[in-house]
This record gives sequence, C-alpha cells and structure tokens, in this order.
Amino acid sequence: MLKALEVLTKEASFESTGYKRFLDYIYPALSCEGIFRLFKILITNKCQNNCLYCGVRARRNCQRFLIAPQQLARIFLELYKAKKVEGLFVSSGIYKSPDYSQRLILDTIYILRKKFNFRGFIHAKVLPSADLNLIKGLAFLADRVSINLEASAEVFFKKLCPEKDYNQGVIERLRFLSSLSKKGVFKSGITSQIVVGADKEKDNQILRLSSFLYTNYGLRRVYYSGFFPVKNTPLENKKPVSQRRILRLYQADVLIRKYGFRPQELFFDKEGNLSQDRDPKLVWAYNHREIFPVNVNKADLHLLRRVPGIGIKSSEKIIRIRKFFRFKHWEDLKKLRINIKRVKGWIRFD
Repeated sequence: MLKALEVLTKEASFESTGYKRFLDYIYPALSCEGIFRLFKILITNKCQNNCLYCGVRARRNCQRFLIAPQQLARIFLELYKAKKVEGLFVSSGIYKSPDYSQRLILDTIYILRKKFNFRGFIHAKVLPSADLNLIKGLAFLADRVSINLEASAEVFFKKLCPEKDYNQGVIERLRFLSSLSKKGVFKSGITSQIVVGADKEKDNQILRLSSFLYTNYGLRRVYYSGFFPVKNTPLENKKPVSQRRILRLYQADVLIRKYGFRPQELFFDKEGNLSQDRDPKLVWAYNHREIFPVNVNKADLHLLRRVPGIGIKSSEKIIRIRKFFRFKHWEDLKKLRINIKRVKGWIRFD
C-alpha cells in the first residue's frame, strides 16, 4: 500500500507551485490565505489512453495500482484527523472506461460525505467523456471540480491526446460544468489546466483561451503546468519548459483575471510569447510611458492598478484614503506597504 500511495500521489501532482512537499503524500496548494495542504492522489494510474507527455500512458512500462474508494477514504481520513492535510484532491487515469473511473471518484467522495460525514474541502477531477449524470453527482458532493483542457487549441490537443475527444469529450463537459457553476452549485467553482511547452503553442494563444474561459465559462482559475519530459514517453527527449515562462503566464493571468487587462493589451514578441525578462505589467507600462507618471491623488482605480508596484489592495486603500487625505510624500505611500522603489518614476503627487 505504501508503494501504491507513493506512485499515485506522485502521478497526481502535475502543477508546480515552487514549494517542496511537506510530506510524501501532501501537496502544498496555494490559496489566498497561504498554503493549503491537500492530499492529492490518483485512484488509479491504470489508463487506456496514450497522451504523448503523460507518465501513466497505456504504452509506458510502469507499476500500476488501484486503490478502492472505501480504502482511499479511510487513508485520507487518517491523515485529516492527524492534521496532516486539510483537504482532498482526487483524480484518476481512465481505466476500463471514462464512466468506470469517474464512478470510482464519485464513490470515494460519496463515502467520505455520507458514511464518514466529512465536511471539509474536496476537489474532484472530471474525466473526458464521462457520463453527464455522473458529473452531476459530483455537484452535490465536491466543493470544486476541474476538467483539463491540456492544450490551447484543438489542433494541439489532437496531437498530444490522440484518443480523447476534444469537442464532445472535453468542451461539452466544460460547458455542462459551467452551467452548474452559474447556479452556485460549487462552493469553490471550476478550474482547468493547460500543459505548456509540450507543443508549439504560443503565450498569446494560451492567454486568449484563458480570458475566454473566465469571461464565458466563469472559471475560477486556469492552471499552467510546465511540460517536463518523462522517461519512456514519446516526448522524453524534448526540453522541459522554462519555469520563467510559467511565472510570466501566471503574472499575465492575474492581470487578466483581477486587473482588468485584455489579452490583446499585453505585449508579446514576434513569436507570440511574453518577455521572460520582465513582469508583463512592467512591460505594458514601459510601452505606455506617455501616461506616466500618473497623479496618485487624481488617478481612478483602473489607472492606479496599471501602475507598477501598486496592487489590488493598495489601489483600493489609496482611493479610500484620498477622500480625507492628500498624498504629498513617499512616506505616505510607504505607510500603505507600497514598495517605493517600484513605484518611483511611475507616479507623482501633483
């Protein structure tokens, strides 16, 4: 069982956070409150598909395991009661059929909720082409659900995941999840993941898709998983994606999701990629020097949020304090915990 846990938790942890695991079976997810300790696991790494980059692809020679839902529920609860983890993220390889594996996920969560009365956080993976009724069952049990898009466009998806159906298997399920989410079914919304660097997709393509998903499908987050070659897969000799590229994508994603930027406002090189040398917000500012420095005492919220060094919370504080106070010195901003070195040259006081 220990070997099974080691393999199935390792295969489940695709997203990179920059933090080391606390324990072998614990994944440090990032939240607004800090690090949230998730027990992140595949129910099985048995899979009928052959995605080119994936370590659990059917044609790869590796140890295979399956943990029964009842057993997985008990293992998780032991970790939870010992205060080693704060929530569960459960996924699976597609074993036998999408419905069979989706049922294993659903059964695990059902046991935790109904038999053991667990009321904590659960994130469930929706598998491509799984029956909509099974997916709907998750709506009454999971706090968050996700389905992986894997690629920024169908042309890349078909190359990377030849056995999966992009439109009917993934997009249709995403639309269905979106319709449920808009009814307030999921406490923590829906998310997706894109593998970056496994093919020739460009940053502008990825970010246009993410913006579309936020606007039209109401996704809570899109995660960018940097490609890393796995031995004995067709892409084992391909170079891993630069972690700096992943960082810039996340920074640009925040600008779109929280700061009101549109993808077409960001600056890309001739190949369609973000600069890896500078924060995309700083790149935008350098290309709009005509509007800087902005008057910190008069600029509206939209403009303040485009100033390098001023974030969501600090811009709101400035607007609120300006009603009864006029900023005159750098020390006035320093009291708001604004990094003066970063904002100098971009703002003025009169």
